[in-house]
Amino acid sequence: MLVDSSTMRQPFVQELLSEMGEVKQYDGAPEALAAIKHGAKVDALVVGYRLATGPVIHAVRHHNPKAVIIAFGMPRPDVPPGVDRYLVKPILAIEVRSILEQMLGG
Repeated sequence: MLVDSSTMRQPFVQELLSEMGEVKQYDGAPEALAAIKHGAKVDALVVGYRLATGPVIHAVRHHNPKAVIIAFGMPRPDVPPGVDRYLVKPILAIEVRSILEQMLGG
């Protein structure tokens, strides 16, 4: 699952991730949260981190504790709760893919 409101970054990240499997893309937290609550299977979440995305991260962790969660955003002193890896923008799609391959074992 990709949650990112950037119309410039979205296509590149989605294209690279789609080489690894099916990618559901959402522009914002409300849509992603609704999909999760309706049973969307999430093995990995790549999310532009904002306070509004906290409930999405929590929902993914609740429904699939083993899901890999990568968040990205502005520099911060810590990794947000529930997040496996935090990347500082600008992100490289290839970096996200590399992390997912390592953490998902493939």
